[in-house]
Parts: sequence; structure tokens; C-alpha cells
Amino acid sequence: MRENLEHVRWRLDLKVALLLAVFSAFLLFLSFPHPGLRGLIWVALVPLYLALRGQGWLRGALIGLVSGFCYWCSLLYWATFFGVPALVALVLWKCSGPVLLGLTLGPVRFRRAWQAAAYGALAYTAMEWFQMLGPLGATWGMLSHSQARALLWIQCTDLVGPWGLSFLIALVNSVLAEWLMVASRAGRARATRQLRGAFAATAGLAALVLGYGAFRLAHPITSDAPPVTFGAVQVSMSRDTKWNRDFADETLAQLDRLSREAAAAGARIIVWPETSIPYRNFLLNPNLTYAVGTLARSTGSWLIVGSIEFSGEKTTYNTASLVTPTGRIADRYDKQRLVPGGEYLPLGRYLRHHPIFDRVMNFVPGKDGGNFRAGDLNVGVLVCYESMVPYLPRHRVDNGAQVILVSTNDGWFGRSSAAAHHFEMAIMAAVEVRRPVVQAGNTGISGVIDPMGRVHSESRLDERTVVTGSVVPLDYISLYVRIGEACAWLCAALWAVGLLIGVKGNLESLANPLK
Repeated sequence: MRENLEHVRWRLDLKVALLLAVFSAFLLFLSFPHPGLRGLIWVALVPLYLALRGQGWLRGALIGLVSGFCYWCSLLYWATFFGVPALVALVLWKCSGPVLLGLTLGPVRFRRAWQAAAYGALAYTAMEWFQMLGPLGATWGMLSHSQARALLWIQCTDLVGPWGLSFLIALVNSVLAEWLMVASRAGRARATRQLRGAFAATAGLAALVLGYGAFRLAHPITSDAPPVTFGAVQVSMSRDTKWNRDFADETLAQLDRLSREAAAAGARIIVWPETSIPYRNFLLNPNLTYAVGTLARSTGSWLIVGSIEFSGEKTTYNTASLVTPTGRIADRYDKQRLVPGGEYLPLGRYLRHHPIFDRVMNFVPGKDGGNFRAGDLNVGVLVCYESMVPYLPRHRVDNGAQVILVSTNDGWFGRSSAAAHHFEMAIMAAVEVRRPVVQAGNTGISGVIDPMGRVHSESRLDERTVVTGSVVPLDYISLYVRIGEACAWLCAALWAVGLLIGVKGNLESLANPLK
């Protein structure tokens, strides 16, 4: 059988390739809030795949770096609050993924166009997963997260996690790119013939995802448990006034007023934002604990409050505490996954003495916990950044969580699109682990999300309000909770095999990286 090699003879001029890489980054940026043109994600990687093909590993790495730098600067611009060095460090770290993609896509060569298409999708999915690993890992900017409001697409994540949907999106892009490459050399008819199997497989996979989504939405996961009403307090204190002593009493008064408003609306459990108490060491301050305990007793509600706690001279925790309806502090959880470059300084031993890092805080990660027992209800608690790490909601459910709570202070983001992006990660988490999610943000976005990803109530940014909603606790265990990152592992393993095969087919590129 004649080999299909038209796709192999493709290599763009480096200047053209770099322009396409920047264009791809722009399309990716547009796919997320704001403006959130979600449909663009299905073609956003096509220019990047075209740019990388045939470039060799050195030029491939350069193209990946340029594309990644443009993409992450546009998506993470809000990190300038922590200082330009923090933004640069964060962007360069995130660029390691696109550089890896360029290193492994640039030099490979396959005999069949469908093999190249499949390899491209596997490589991108593996790259996304690698960037989630380690203390600096997070899923910010994942392909699948662009579809958070597209309920039909995201239902499959309870089976394969966010990685499965990312793979499908990357596959659509990769197949389209291969078709364009073959069509430019051999014509559209021949390109269609060569890739008809890839088109059929991709369409079939998309149909399965949409079919499962339609089925799951028509037959939602339910429980016989009685509904529980939650209240999310959005106190809306700006980052400029939150820790200003002149506004501390006002903040406490607003928290008290909004909590009573939530209780009057029927809230049994009231969630305050991350570090909402405007004084340090709340748990060791009898006046503050008495005031919060009195609020819990007078409303008859459970309270989950955020504070900054000290232990010794150099140990600072970002803490969530559970207050019972009798006013007792029943439990605490110290945030385990801290924001690098924001809540702690990586390599701080060597960098802390530089003044440019003065705005980076010095929190210490907690070691245990994350599940609160509020009467008969097991509540999984995530603080801010932790909702961006897929295995943490999964661990909460493994430990019996029937509802997931996200306590966050997105005031750092200002009026940027980051708060909307963060809230959509809570939507993804709800579907992945099939749990109701209640998010309480200082300045927004706060909301109540059901296990199907439907948003039942949602606040606006910088709105001082209470968001309430009734949710049904669930004990259902999704396949994703059971198998974890198995889909990502599989993609990474197949990518490694494909890399060996592809490099073997183009050993010349390793010997001469500029060819």
C-alpha cells in the first residue's frame, strides 16, 4: 500500500510559523472569559499545529515558547498585583508546557496523517497534565475549562476527568491541521480520503460525548437525602480596604448583617470568603470568637469562616474554621495548596531578601483535613486556588464529602476576567465529582452549582450580597473519582510511545536541530 506522506513534506518559514503561533495564542485567549468565545477553542490550536510541523526540536521549542508566552501573559495579566517579577516567573513556568510541546511535535514524522493527528492530540493533553503536577501545578487555562458553560460537552468529565474533554478538543484541532497540510500538497479530495478514518473516529468520539451529555442531563444524579440550604456571603471589601484597620469593624458588621440575611432566607450553613475576618489570629482572640459564636447561636446556623492564623513567629496559615450553631469552634482546615508567587515564594530561601518579592506572602501549607462534619452532613472544603487542582475535590469526595464548598478571595483579580475563569473551574469540579458546589467569594463571583454543572444562583463582581440555594447532598461516586487521572496517564503513555515512533521516523532532525 502506498504510504501517505504528503503531510510529512510540510515546513513553514520560521517567521510565518511564529506569526501563526501568536495567532493561536490569541484564539486561545478569546476562548476564555472574557470575551469567552468558546467555539473558537475547536480551531484555536490549528495555527500552532501548522506552525510546529517539520520545524525540528530547536525551532519547535522556540515556536512553543513564543506561543506560550503570548497566551499566558494574556491570561495571567492579573498576577501583576503580586509584582511584575511574580508575573514573569509564573508565565515562564507555564511556558514550559508549550516548549515541551514544541520539542516533541517539531521533530517527529509519521507515515500516516492520522497517526500524526492522534499524536498531536496526545501530546497536548499530556502537556496539560504535566503542568498540573508538582507544587506549582494548576489547571488554569485548560482546553476543557473553556467549555464550562456548555453543559452537553462537560458531562463526560465525570468519567474521564477534564483530560478526556481536552483530548477531544485537541484531536479536532489536530485533525483539521493535518487535513490542511495534506490538502495544500495533494488537494482537498485526497486529503479527505487519507483522513476519512480520522474524521470518522473524531466525529464518533464527539457524538459519544454529546450523547452521554444529553443522557446525563435528562437523567440527573439524585438522592433521597433532604435538601440543605446554603448561604454564601459576599462582603465585597476591596483589596485596598480589606486589611485597613479603619475598615475592620465595618467589615465585621457587614459579615454579621449578611449572615443574618442568609439565615433569614433559610440558610442552615453559611460560608464566608477566604480570610474574611479582618484580624489575624481569630482563633486565639476570645472577643472575636465570642462575637462569631454569638452570631452562630442567634441564627441557629453553622458558619464556615476564613482567617489568617499564626503559629510561632514564622508560621502563617490560611485557615477555614467550622463554628457550630451553639457557637463552638468545632474544626479547622489549613489550606494545603498555596498560590506560588502569591501566598509563598518558591525558592524563597534564595529570593526572599530581594525587595522585588516583598509583596509575596509567606504562608505555610496545612497537612491534614479538608472535610468538616456539620451535623449529619460531610462537607469538603477548598480554599481559593485549591479548586484549580482536580485531585483535591476528588480527595474530598474520597473522604466522604457530600457537598463541596469553595471559600475564596478573588479580590486580588480586581475587575479582570480571572474571577469568572475561577468560578467556571468550580462548575467543572461539580461535574467531575458529581457534587453540589457552593462558592463564596469576597468580591465575587459567588454561586450555587448543582452536580450537573447548572448554576442556580450567581452574583456579580463587587456586589455586596448573599447568594442562597438549596442543594441535595450526594453519596454517588463518579468513575473519575474512582480512577483518578487514568485518562491523563494513558494519554501520556501513548504520547511517549508515539514520540519514540515519530522520532525514529525522522532521526535527521535530532542530528541537526535547525533542519
